[in-house]
Amino acid sequence: MAEKKADVIFHPVRMRIVQALFGDRRLTARQIADLLGGPSIATLYRHLNRLVRAGVIAVVEERPVRGTLEKVYALAGDQAATFSADEVRQFSRDEQVRNFNVLAGTLVGDYERYLGQDSFDPPSDAVVIRQKALNLTDDEARELSGALKAAFAPYVDNPLDGARRRRMLTFLLLPLVEPAPSPSESPEE
Repeated sequence: MAEKKADVIFHPVRMRIVQALFGDRRLTARQIADLLGGPSIATLYRHLNRLVRAGVIAVVEERPVRGTLEKVYALAGDQAATFSADEVRQFSRDEQVRNFNVLAGTLVGDYERYLGQDSFDPPSDAVVIRQKALNLTDDEARELSGALKAAFAPYVDNPLDGARRRRMLTFLLLPLVEPAPSPSESPEE
């Protein structure tokens, strides 16, 4: 039986591999290992092979290096690491929680690595951590989601050069589950 794409991607190491390849990046295993700074090269190859078998990433080039072939990896397409609405609907409650926990853990790790630098300055580095409650209809929430996607779309394919730093953008827009008002509370007028 074929492994579910979510089961392959939502793992702490494999999630970081996928993120390293965002933005049409093409990287060797050594470059990915340097970016991740954690798993052994043997462990990394196991994760890379699993992502390749699942069709999430692909070997896009092979180069001869010291008598062997060095593989270059990239995402296997624009939608390789995304999930359709139908796919998301198929996730069980436990899978939803697991997937979110892996994503949240990756975010915590990213922020810890940022703060672990010799020097960091969140305002100067344009770090933004904000949470704001918005009162939106479902249509307004979809409109906002589309506007946010449109706002960052022109920046998605910027080349990484000396003037640019890679930054990770993460959105979380979800309806809050609020307790029902108690019978003694009257609605606001």
